[in-house]
Amino acid sequence: MFEYMNPGILLVGTLSIIGTILVMILTSGKAYHDNKEVKPPYMMIFLLVISVGMMIEDGLSNKEKVLNNIKSFKENKTLRCNTLGSTYIVSKEEGWSRHKDGFTKNDLFFKLEFCEAEEE
Repeated sequence: MFEYMNPGILLVGTLSIIGTILVMILTSGKAYHDNKEVKPPYMMIFLLVISVGMMIEDGLSNKEKVLNNIKSFKENKTLRCNTLGSTYIVSKEEGWSRHKDGFTKNDLFFKLEFCEAEEE
C-alpha cells in the first residue's frame, strides 16, 4: 500500500501524526506538573484518526488505480497518461510496453499512477 501512496500525503500525514502525539504528551505533562487531572484529549485523538484514515484511503485508492491500469493494459485497452502539459495515449498497439512501475516507449516513461483507462 505505501509504495503507491502520494509522497506529499505521506509526509503531511506523518508530520500531523507526530505533531498530534507531541501535543498530547505536552498537554498531559503540563497537567501532571500542575497537579491537575489529566483528561483524554478527544480532539487530538480525532485528528490522529483522521490523519491515519486519509493516508490509508489514499494508499488504497492509488493501489486500486494502478492495478486497474495494469489489467487494462494487459487486456489491450487504451490508457491516457498525463504530464503537466501533455497527454499521451498508451496502448500495446502504439508500441508501449510495461516496465517495472510504469509504461515506456523510446525515451518516454510514465508511472502507473499518472494514467487512467479510457472508457469505451
